[in-house]
Amino acid sequence: PFGTPFDSNSLSFVGGTPLYSRFFLGGEQDIRGYNVRSISPTAQVASTVTTRNISATDLTGKTLKIRKPGQATGHSVAPGVLNQFLSENAVDTSVPNFPAFIGGDTEMLFNLEYRIPIIGPLAFAPYFDIGSAFNLRGLANQFESSEFIPNQNLAQVTLNPRGELATKREIRKATPPESQGGLPPGFQQVFIVGDSQTSRDVLLSSAANGIFDNYRYSFGGELRVQVPVINVPFRLIFAWNPNARTASDTNSLFFEQKRAIRFSVGRTF
Repeated sequence: PFGTPFDSNSLSFVGGTPLYSRFFLGGEQDIRGYNVRSISPTAQVASTVTTRNISATDLTGKTLKIRKPGQATGHSVAPGVLNQFLSENAVDTSVPNFPAFIGGDTEMLFNLEYRIPIIGPLAFAPYFDIGSAFNLRGLANQFESSEFIPNQNLAQVTLNPRGELATKREIRKATPPESQGGLPPGFQQVFIVGDSQTSRDVLLSSAANGIFDNYRYSFGGELRVQVPVINVPFRLIFAWNPNARTASDTNSLFFEQKRAIRFSVGRTF
């Protein structure tokens, strides 16, 4: 992009460029041993959550009062319980951190193959492909935030007669249950409710953007049958990918294979 980058609140734009206009490699049209658009710079995405207006409701939906110091216990909740669920940009443990494929502003690609006719429309083509998608231009981090969604059910907890979070030991030592869904008298289950906002921090500035960070190469051979009339080849591709990242590497989210067999229709170039 030229000029001031477009500021988008989503990953549909990266560094001012639409994601579909950025460069990705992989597939039978460029580097044959890899999945389509799988070769690209990646950036870590961290999910955080912010909450406010925290309250507690019983199983019937009635809001519990906040117990004040010296106030008699009863149908109330201790303020410390609610404070535990107040958060500002806290790490959202329910969403694992994952790398986002952000594409590059530049790509380099080299393809080499030698076509050997065998018999009739059948041919064999050994090949070598190498390429990289990377960023020459530095990228700033992007931040995505949703609006606050009201009255979200954040958790379900058990309170003791003092309105505090009950421990398993307290419940075991209490009077055997008689009612309230199997809980001892004075104990109750409540819902913690509040407004919730989720955010995603896309750490573009620390992404692996260099040409040698994202290069891949593949070599192998193809069996091709040239189909008459439509005049395109049916291709059975046997690929070996020496520098593929696999599940045994540090990041198991890259689904690359050292060896692959693929079928395709149409030419590489």
